[in-house]
Amino acid sequence: MAQTCPYYPKCGGCTCRQLPYARQLEQKTAYIQKLLAPFGVKAVPCRGGAEDACRNKVHLAFTLEAGAVRAGFFDSRTHRVVPVAKCPMHGDWYEKLVTAVEAWAAQCRIRPYDPRTGKGSLRFVAARYLGERLMVTVVSQLPKLPGLDKLHAALEAVFGPTALWLNVNDRRDSAVFSRNFRHIAGPKKLRGTMLDVAFELSPDAFFQVNTQVAEMMYSRILQLAKEIAPATVVDAYSGIGITSLLFARAGMQVTSVEQVPSAVEDAKSMAKYNKLDGKVRALCGDCAKVLPKLHPKGDTLFFVDPPRRGLGESVCRTIAEFSPKYVLYLSCGPEALAEDIRRLQKGGYRLKLAEPYDLFPHTDHVETICLLERVW
Repeated sequence: MAQTCPYYPKCGGCTCRQLPYARQLEQKTAYIQKLLAPFGVKAVPCRGGAEDACRNKVHLAFTLEAGAVRAGFFDSRTHRVVPVAKCPMHGDWYEKLVTAVEAWAAQCRIRPYDPRTGKGSLRFVAARYLGERLMVTVVSQLPKLPGLDKLHAALEAVFGPTALWLNVNDRRDSAVFSRNFRHIAGPKKLRGTMLDVAFELSPDAFFQVNTQVAEMMYSRILQLAKEIAPATVVDAYSGIGITSLLFARAGMQVTSVEQVPSAVEDAKSMAKYNKLDGKVRALCGDCAKVLPKLHPKGDTLFFVDPPRRGLGESVCRTIAEFSPKYVLYLSCGPEALAEDIRRLQKGGYRLKLAEPYDLFPHTDHVETICLLERVW
């Protein structure tokens, strides 16, 4: 049973916490079923994991409360920061992080950035906690912040070896990071394993926020790929390349495509570290521009994991022109998924299966694995 939360619904992070978890899964199943019903496939029941203490990443925003710096979440409805001392979705590590950061801000007289006036320095603190290892990135409007060594010492006293980075972001929009990262102390990357694949994360690398459910999804994707048994795989929107390495370890030759340079460098390092660099070719660029230049040979599986906006007309057309026997699609945007399936259907494909997963409990977000087969 989900924990009660004194901040619900004020912080805006959870939209469905009032519903029993089984009911949440039923609603997500029904939502995907309704969207994909026109394609003649019935979605299987949505799979979920732990209801709480399931998120490994947080973006803290800051405000002043009675003169003290308080950490919390930005509420898009009110455009204000709601102070949150404890968060059931993240678990105990969240409270320890907030305590350390607020104490550092008080000790070093750090003031939150105010987007209305442009004053203040502390914009965000982004943190990821995996396998009892922590990476923290402090985002500042100014190129220097006092006492970062003290913050690092405080974090290591609680969490052990901690990677600490500074990101200097003087933009006036809502973007969390700029490209200006500076390593402060501790390890430079966050190391871990997923399904026996060793990985290293840079501060801005994409990694699924719910490790338990991510492993469920990737295990299923690998199972489907093994059943298809292609000689080669094109892994589009590959991020740091965990799926690429899973395919490669199963004996497939992989070409991965990702547009974030740091993620591509992470992917190359991970392939070498896992002794699979001879099986993976990691390309950097926009899929819409890179995919048409590829020349996949023989029996190729296209695996796509696009952002919420989906593949779009151009990428769907490119895939249809390549005519792979199967397209394996991991979606985080159901409505864009439905539109992409329509496009691929016009290009000769039919939907074979749809399997939803609950990566974000207590929200309306849902991920879906789809398999499409070429029929003409």
